Amino acid sequence: MKFQTDIRLSRSRQINTLRVFHDNVTEVVPNKEYSVSFNSSGHSLILVIKLPDNFPNQKPLVEISPAVLHPWVDSSGRIDSPGLRNFSQHSDLGMVIGAIKQELKKSSLQLQNPGARSQGVAALSPSYCVLPPSAGSAVNTSPDPLSAKLADLPVEELKGILNDEDHFEKFIMEAETDYEPLSSLLESINSMREELEKKALENQDLQTQIESSRNEIICKYQEFHQKKSELQSTIDRLRELEARVEPNLLADRLVRLSVASEEESDDIAESFLQQNIDVDQFITKYIKVRGDGYMKKVKADKVKQIK
Repeated sequence: MKFQTDIRLSRSRQINTLRVFHDNVTEVVPNKEYSVSFNSSGHSLILVIKLPDNFPNQKPLVEISPAVLHPWVDSSGRIDSPGLRNFSQHSDLGMVIGAIKQELKKSSLQLQNPGARSQGVAALSPSYCVLPPSAGSAVNTSPDPLSAKLADLPVEELKGILNDEDHFEKFIMEAETDYEPLSSLLESINSMREELEKKALENQDLQTQIESSRNEIICKYQEFHQKKSELQSTIDRLRELEARVEPNLLADRLVRLSVASEEESDDIAESFLQQNIDVDQFITKYIKVRGDGYMKKVKADKVKQIK
C-alpha cells in the first residue's frame, strides 16, 4: 500500500515538473497523456507524452506530430533521446522534455518523406534519416560520409557493431569526424550530462538541507510533547488545588477551625479560674485565640456567599 502511494506521489511530482518547465502543456488524459506544443523551423509541432502505468519506474513514450527528419525521430514519429533512454524514477520529466525541445529547435527540421528513406540503412539505424533536398536546389544523389561508411562495411562488421558495445563505441568515435550531425548529437549528450551532474549536486545539497530541517522538526516535536506533558501536570495540580478551595469545603473547614478556637479559649478561661495562669497570660492568650476563632467564622460566612 505504501509502495503504491509512493508511486502516485512520484508520478504527480514528475507531472508537476512538466508544467513548471513548459508553458503550453495540455492534459489529454489525466495522469496518462500530455502534449506540449512549440514551433521550430517554421513548423507547428506537438510533443505527445504518454505515461505508462508503472511511470516513473518505467520510462515515458514521447512522439512528435507531425513526424520530422531528425536522428532522434524514427519513421513513426517516436523519439529516442539520451534522456528518455536513460530515464529512471530519479529523472526529471520536465528537463528531459526540455532537452528534446532544445535539440529540435536548434535543428533545421523538415517533415518526413517516407519515400526518401533508404530501407537498408533504416533497418540498421532507425534514427538515421536522409534529408530531402531544399526546394529549388539540384537533387544530390551522392551518399553522405556515414552512409557511405556503412554501405562499405561487410555484414559481419555490421553485426559486430550492433552486438558488441566496445566495437560500437569505436565505430562512433571514428564516425564523429566524418558525420557532423553525429558530432552535434554527442555534444548535446555531453551538455545534458553536465547539466544532469549539476542538478544531481544541487539535489544532494537540497537533500542535506531537508535532512537538517527534518532533524530540527523532530527535536521541536519532542520538545512540544515535553512541554505538553509539563502543562498537563500543572493543569492537574491546579484542578487538585481548586478542589481543595471549593467554597463549601473551605467554609466547612473554617467553621471547624473557629469552633476549635472557641474550645481552646474556653480551656484558657478554665485554667485562669483555677488559678493555673495569671491575669496577664490569660488576657494575652484568650484575646489571641478568641480573635482567631472570630476571624475564621467571619471568613466562613463570606466564603459561603461565593457562588
